[in-house]
Amino acid sequence: MCRDCVKVSHLYTFSRFSKNLISEIMAEFAWNGVKYIAMVAPDCKEMLQNAEFGISFFWHLRQNKLAVHDVHAPYGMNFDLDLLEPLRRKEMIKEHSYLLERLGNYGIKTYTMHVGAVPWCATPPAVTLPELQKNALDTLEQLLPVAEKAGITICVENAFEPVDSAFEVVSYVKHFDHPNIRCCFDAGHANIMRKEGKDLSLYKDDFKSIVWRNNFTLSDEEFTLMAPYIVTCHLHDNNGYNDAHTLPGTGTINWDKLMDDLYTKCPLLQSIQNESSFGNGNSIGKAAAVFRVLSGNAPDKNTILQNF
Repeated sequence: MCRDCVKVSHLYTFSRFSKNLISEIMAEFAWNGVKYIAMVAPDCKEMLQNAEFGISFFWHLRQNKLAVHDVHAPYGMNFDLDLLEPLRRKEMIKEHSYLLERLGNYGIKTYTMHVGAVPWCATPPAVTLPELQKNALDTLEQLLPVAEKAGITICVENAFEPVDSAFEVVSYVKHFDHPNIRCCFDAGHANIMRKEGKDLSLYKDDFKSIVWRNNFTLSDEEFTLMAPYIVTCHLHDNNGYNDAHTLPGTGTINWDKLMDDLYTKCPLLQSIQNESSFGNGNSIGKAAAVFRVLSGNAPDKNTILQNF
């Protein structure tokens, strides 16, 4: 894998700001050497409600010599692949189709989607796993021709519930065996599911009893399972027990090993995405510098890291 060929994207929510401030923030990314912004779910939702936002968003990108390669699709109980409610499912598929068509016109290449765990985690449980699997497969089947026509790869993301584990994600990808349905590897989520060195008592009781229905199963094979199908990835850190979305290097992920594995064991890899949260000490400049290190584009790794 050619490291220089893998694009580095940063997720950032722009729809909460005025047009002038959007341009200023994009200029800050560009000044710090960033070339790609990853479009986030709230901004996609804004596009659904206000077509003018998308036009303005991509105009400001061009003005600041930035581009979008990766998109995180809207998610949650109204947008997940396995959504239950029939009427909302129809609307949801129309909305994802609209976004895929529009985003394809802007040259976007990946569209990351969540399987969804809201019905599964309800108390009492709302549905069985086979019911949710059926819905997820149906959604992907309807979106696949739209994505193919738009030139976009739908990337199904791993999380940390039984319904969206790496095993489940790969099963969907294998079912279609199509280049426009692949994987988004979420490093933070995989770290929560990592087995090595874990103390089960540090996980929340309801996570074990409700989410995992007293059959909590960890695995050190998440990455290995997904590697042949990984097209993009969400990179952020945590302590191994909670989904914190902190900057790489602040938690327990072995980043040297992970980055080496991504570049040497993922033949389809197109991009890596910074999904750490901004604020609380994480600035645009800091994130840009850390991801230059991760991508191998920093002149002196030790010097860069010592500055932060």
